[in-house]
Amino acid sequence: MYNVLWRRYWAMAVDRLVTGLGGVLLSLIWFSPGQLFSETSNLLAPGLPMLLTLVCECVYYSLMESSKYQATLGKMLLGIVVVDWSHEQLSFGQAFVRYLGRILSGFILSLGYIMAIFSDKRLALHDKIAVSYVVHKEKLQLHKIREEVEAKGDLRSGRMTGFNWGD
Repeated sequence: MYNVLWRRYWAMAVDRLVTGLGGVLLSLIWFSPGQLFSETSNLLAPGLPMLLTLVCECVYYSLMESSKYQATLGKMLLGIVVVDWSHEQLSFGQAFVRYLGRILSGFILSLGYIMAIFSDKRLALHDKIAVSYVVHKEKLQLHKIREEVEAKGDLRSGRMTGFNWGD
């Protein structure tokens, strides 16, 4: 259920594309393309797309991972979801803290991401900070069904076999 490491990295690539395009589109609201890409533009222009991309990422990841889908577009595409340690949906606060942890995971040679390789449940630093997992969606659903069945007890012990004919 937790072995989704490569799916996570491909999902991150898709999500970076989505948020990068969002940042550029938002930048075009304030600046013309000529101002954004000219060498003689003021000092604010080059930094604004980066800042807007960062804001886009924060809002995007926080809203999507705390939504009913429990995943960003990249994660949805690859069939993985983000859950808390009880296998439930993240709150917006948890998703926001998880995003801030992603920034921290990227510092110092991306060691926060690399540590997921060596964790048995494939937890990166931001997963540990936000108390979350990234799991296969289908395997999570099977896990929840199994938990429900186990909570009800052994179904076969209370069920009659064959037909219940009245004599």
